[in-house]
Amino acid sequence: MVENVNPDEQAAADALDVAIDDALGGDRTDPTLSWLSAAFTVVPPAATTERVAARLSRAAGPVPVRRRRSTVAGRDLWRWPRIAAAVLGLLLMFQGASSLTSGAWIAENIGEPFAPHAVAEGGFALIAVGFVALVASLDRQWVVLAVAAGVPLGIMLGVHGLREVNVWAWGAALHVTEGVVAVALLVSFVIAWRGRDRSGRRSKRKVD
Repeated sequence: MVENVNPDEQAAADALDVAIDDALGGDRTDPTLSWLSAAFTVVPPAATTERVAARLSRAAGPVPVRRRRSTVAGRDLWRWPRIAAAVLGLLLMFQGASSLTSGAWIAENIGEPFAPHAVAEGGFALIAVGFVALVASLDRQWVVLAVAAGVPLGIMLGVHGLREVNVWAWGAALHVTEGVVAVALLVSFVIAWRGRDRSGRRSKRKVD
């Protein structure tokens, strides 16, 4: 059911809408409407406007450049532990495969009895740890797995290799190389980790 509308009231409402549109558009012919539109207009202080403009100009310019530089620097830091993890993984897998395929020959060169069962299990373990280190080198977020799995084993093999120098030079060279790469992985990982923490603290101070 449609209520009857007074034509005079409808005309007055339409005229008020037109007057409001004119006032908002800048044509403030009615002094009352002009006062009402100006009364609710808030003009911020000049100091506030200047601070906002300064922050916007800083955000539009140097900040992205600094972020790109810090990102590139972070990637460069993580490149070395990833390379070290890949090299250590390949060395461990090579030693494990050598134990499986040439265990008797290795035992003969180091002057120890050949134990096929123990050599096979040791070879499997070396291949598994090396594979973990190699896969972990694919992403910097996984490098910690290479450190946890490969560094202790690599260092122990390196120390063990020092005692083989006078027994079998090739085996000693392999073990010492594994130890050196494991130490390089650990050191480069610590440097990259600390560099990430410093970058995070600097970014937090800039935001604050």
